[in-house]
Amino acid sequence: MQPRRFELTAYEDTPSAAAPEARVRVFLPAVAAGILAMVVLAVVAIARIGYPFDLEWMEGSVVDHVARVADGRPLYVEPGIGFVPLIYTPLYYYLSAVPYSLLGGGYAPLRALSLACSFLSILLVGLIAGRVSGRIAGFLAAGFFAASYGLSGTWFDLARVDALFLALLLLSVSLFQRGTARGSGALLGLSGAALAASCLAKQSGLLTSVVLVAACALWPGLSWKRHRAVMAGTFLTVLLVPAALLQSSSGGWFSYYVLELPSRHELILHYLAHGFWIEDLLLRAPLLLVSALLVSAATLWSRPGADRARRVLMLAVLWSMVACSWMSRAKSGGYLNVLMPGHAALAVLGAAGLVSVRRSRRLAGRGRQAALGALALAQVVYMVFALGSPLSRIPDRTDLLEGQRLLALISGFEGEVLVPYHSHYPVMAGKSSLAHDMAICDVIRAGESEGRDLLLQDMAAAFESGRFDAIILDDEWFLGDLMEHAYERVDTTLFEGSPEAFWPVTGMQTRPQALYLRRAAGR
Repeated sequence: MQPRRFELTAYEDTPSAAAPEARVRVFLPAVAAGILAMVVLAVVAIARIGYPFDLEWMEGSVVDHVARVADGRPLYVEPGIGFVPLIYTPLYYYLSAVPYSLLGGGYAPLRALSLACSFLSILLVGLIAGRVSGRIAGFLAAGFFAASYGLSGTWFDLARVDALFLALLLLSVSLFQRGTARGSGALLGLSGAALAASCLAKQSGLLTSVVLVAACALWPGLSWKRHRAVMAGTFLTVLLVPAALLQSSSGGWFSYYVLELPSRHELILHYLAHGFWIEDLLLRAPLLLVSALLVSAATLWSRPGADRARRVLMLAVLWSMVACSWMSRAKSGGYLNVLMPGHAALAVLGAAGLVSVRRSRRLAGRGRQAALGALALAQVVYMVFALGSPLSRIPDRTDLLEGQRLLALISGFEGEVLVPYHSHYPVMAGKSSLAHDMAICDVIRAGESEGRDLLLQDMAAAFESGRFDAIILDDEWFLGDLMEHAYERVDTTLFEGSPEAFWPVTGMQTRPQALYLRRAAGR
């Protein structure tokens, strides 16, 4: 039996509407622009997948995490100068360890996994929108989301956790749609498992998880035993069993990193109050935001009934993804990548709203064709603006040469070299793996804790003993007072080429700037 599809809005085609071909034609330019956005994404990703240095300043630390998993070493250990885990749940590291081991390490296997997840997300956005508002809405939504590659800082193909997290979240929503339409407990169980897996990839999915499980509990026509309990039970089992095992095996450090430290991040009031809604959405994605708000209002004001209840619950799920981005953006350190769930949800809602405008009875008469033409133009203009110029995010030969020169400098020292902002570079130069600055910063800025005390003690001991032959920093380190009595800055230039070379193509703009060597005895 075919699943029953419900429309997100109550609009219907007018008797005087144009032929189906004409009704579809208005969206063809936007569909073509969406396909072009997917091609650009593929071209950029392929061009930089093999780049052997950081595209974004934290990528190397993720590679270090995956290497630990591939070597059978634990992730969640007490913090020290040798290793501090990032504050994410571990699924991306464990999945990436498979291609990492098979393909010989490096950045490329991790980027390939993220790229595959991003194309899966594009497909899922199209499927979700298609079930909500029809096939054309599905094509539109997929294109809108692909174009958001630029708005999210070209994050779709990076060695970071976000692409896997979003793909699993969207897979859960898609399975939820199918499961509720078919009345299938098996599909709802799979949806719960995918939802839990998304939280095990990045814990910010917990907000949408609560809303989606609640939507299942309230969904008209489902039974508690065969449907609602299956989804909730599967979600809790798949989430809590691995978490309990990690908590036990780590001696409690798992919850310290993935729950306690993130909860202590400061809120950025600018983004909490208006920056997210105005700067990130209204100014950068006005077409989708306005369209999403209109279709949401129309749905809420439609006549009561079982179909309206389903539409409202689906709205709640999609807007919870926007809220997920909002809460993440409002936390200190939140970059454009955290907008990805919101972009996916707005792509679905925005496409639904645009299709409903074309169907509206209010859009008739002489001005209909002009209005539809303006609508088609607005969609293409938005996509071009959203995509931006991602080709400029491809490193060039100068970047490669400067990176090789830096590795030669690091390998020239006999002992260990600390490069905290780019922790994987010493490994590439044949040295030991050491902690990344972001992970160190997360522990220290969280305030008083056992982990903070252990980390500072270990770092102070390392500096006092002169453990490192050299330290290479990107700027005046916030822990510089710990090392200044044992190390002194050398007046040298680390890069010989253009001052524009070897900067990350996205994320925080930082590159090695200063070389510190051990002070001579007696100084």
